[in-house]
Amino acid sequence: MLSPKKILSNRYIMAFMKNVAIYLPICMIIFFAVDFAVHRHLKKIETKQQAQEVYFKKYEGSLKRRLNLSLEEAGITREQATKIVNKLNTVLDMRRLAPRDKYLITMAENDNNGFKMLIVTKDFSRYYVAQNNGELIAGIMDISFKERERFVKGDIQNSLFNSMQAVGLKPSFIIDFTDLFSWTIDFNSETRDGDKFALYWEEGYTAGGNTLNETILAAYYDGKVGGRTYAIRFEDDFYDENGKFSKKMFLKSHISVWGVRIYSRFNKG
Repeated sequence: MLSPKKILSNRYIMAFMKNVAIYLPICMIIFFAVDFAVHRHLKKIETKQQAQEVYFKKYEGSLKRRLNLSLEEAGITREQATKIVNKLNTVLDMRRLAPRDKYLITMAENDNNGFKMLIVTKDFSRYYVAQNNGELIAGIMDISFKERERFVKGDIQNSLFNSMQAVGLKPSFIIDFTDLFSWTIDFNSETRDGDKFALYWEEGYTAGGNTLNETILAAYYDGKVGGRTYAIRFEDDFYDENGKFSKKMFLKSHISVWGVRIYSRFNKG
């Protein structure tokens, strides 16, 4: 005969098994429902991300020709391209555009009216035309940039141009440098191997590292023929180390401002 304790234990086991039989299917249904919902949600996110990757198409380049042609090549009709350019002209004088200026066209692939936005970057601003509820809107976005100061120096070997270019200076900077000293130094005949130069300037740069503007603050040329000569910026003019205006009435060497003879005029004497 079973003891009361044994009977009670069996009752608990039977009750537990009964509850398991009732609630286990319910738990299984809930688990599979949640699992299905989670996978369905993740699938939607993945599909949405894939759609975003291929939804927009971008066309970019330099304004070496009329902007209308670039818009038409992106798939915009001639009539719509004219409207976009006219709208842009309300915030940007199109006559000021130069070949170095940049454009970016954004198109929607699966949209009857595919044009979304045009951005033209000029100097320190971005000018845009965008599609908004079927209407074209235009505006200006300023480019944020920081400023830094830089310094470079070097020695003349074979030619001033090659030596300055070897330390990373651009041709436009080399022209500016020689123009600073063209009133006191004849770079056509007084340049010698071993002459020294230095340049100190300020430049603005964007978060992407693009240089926006460069301003010479000071420079010197230390030549075997003429000795060391300084040019120090004050406001919009340059002065020597004694505070005298660096530009005299007559040029010591006739140098083209635009650097037409840039390769021949910097050879050593």
